[in-house]
Amino acid sequence: MTHRASLVLRLTDGFRGQPVASAAAVRFWLNGQAVKPLYKPGGWFVLIDLPPGEYTVRVDGPGFCPLEWTAVLPDGTGFLEYYRELNPAEDYPFGGAAVRFYGTVLVSGTPAAGREALLIQPGRGQIKLAEDGVEAGRERLRLFLSSRNLMQAVPGEFFLPDGKSSETVMLMEERDGLFLLAAPLRAAHKRGTALYPVRRYQTGADGRFFAALMGEAQAELYLEADGTYRRFAVDAASGEQTFAL
Repeated sequence: MTHRASLVLRLTDGFRGQPVASAAAVRFWLNGQAVKPLYKPGGWFVLIDLPPGEYTVRVDGPGFCPLEWTAVLPDGTGFLEYYRELNPAEDYPFGGAAVRFYGTVLVSGTPAAGREALLIQPGRGQIKLAEDGVEAGRERLRLFLSSRNLMQAVPGEFFLPDGKSSETVMLMEERDGLFLLAAPLRAAHKRGTALYPVRRYQTGADGRFFAALMGEAQAELYLEADGTYRRFAVDAASGEQTFAL
């Protein structure tokens, strides 16, 4: 007997950090077919009664960059849950709060298509590991928040810039003073290692990507190369910058 399951997705406006406010704000496709999920307050979208298998999930909407990933639903009752941010597109209604920025990624002097870039703004706050001896494999972390406003980014993805041990983590929720991770840590980290809310971008065929930075806070870009992340300072005021690997 085949058991059907549900695909649950929480969508956040990646510029303002707020849940997507309505079902009308975005469109969904599964394996190229348009679908209409149920909407629940808080940015929750639910697709029910799906047979097991692999699905290409695509989400887009006016003012947002398309988002696409692969979801694999197992044969069993229950649900598969995802947390995703929609990055603003060039026609997003920014108002006066945004610094528009265009980046180009080169590899050996050639525009790099489909390259993933991670962007953080350290000046907008950070979370730090508040315990010693955090080993790889940990699924709960004790953390110190520089501002409780950062709880608005949870659940959400964070980046730990820590040399060869740099990695991204998904903080799910706080429970009994500990933050739960969606997946175990891949590396060990010391007390005081910082975690920053992170946004992911993907370059187009010309190696370019568009980003909107909040305010004048410092920004850093990280590109993966040879199994680690390379850091670049972002000159947001210039409006455009090339990052060469």
